[in-house]
Amino acid sequence: MQQYSKALLYADSSLQVNSNLINYNSLSPSAAAPFVQFNTEVIFAATNAGDARFSVNNLLVDSLLYQSYQTDDLRKTLFFKNLSPQPGYGFKGNYDGNTYGQLFSGLAVDEMFLIKAECQARVGTHTSALQTLNALLITRWRTGTFVPFTAATNQQALDIILVERRKELVGRSLRWQDLRRYNLNPATAITLKRLVNGTVYLLPPRHPNYTFYIPQLVIQESGIQQNTRQ
Repeated sequence: MQQYSKALLYADSSLQVNSNLINYNSLSPSAAAPFVQFNTEVIFAATNAGDARFSVNNLLVDSLLYQSYQTDDLRKTLFFKNLSPQPGYGFKGNYDGNTYGQLFSGLAVDEMFLIKAECQARVGTHTSALQTLNALLITRWRTGTFVPFTAATNQQALDIILVERRKELVGRSLRWQDLRRYNLNPATAITLKRLVNGTVYLLPPRHPNYTFYIPQLVIQESGIQQNTRQ
């Protein structure tokens, strides 16, 4: 972890082999599943085990995340489905091309762009970092509407890149790991906040509840102590 120069090297090496990006203007926002399996951005195809709770009609997207997309950001209509008459939005931007809850969790070109951009910012080349990010994002916005990001410092660039990483890699099984590594540094630490049925739930950085429980069978067989949560 935090070996940014090496991560930059390998992300760039991957992009030298395949840097093909889908122009989201070519996709249909009205499609039930706008992305096809094994699309041009997929480097390594893999999915999670699949669960109906993760299907388009069951997995509700954080409202603040949905609101963070601008009108001309095509991800807003390609990634999300309005679940009206019930409130909220479901996620349909699955790179595996299905709607029944088996979400893409492999490697794709867009993630390589984001790794490269993040590492460029972290090693001190913020201008190059935003050039890398902008090369990705121009394919995500309605033609002629994207205004390239600029920043005066490495930290400003990093803040922009981490926000866009969250917006691009929705449903890829990456957010939890990202939060764990962001929380190692106070400058990037995040307190999670959710409002559910009138109750506000908070998860501060490095809180014990970030740690999963060990399966009971493992404890029975090994005798190790259960992780502490609150």
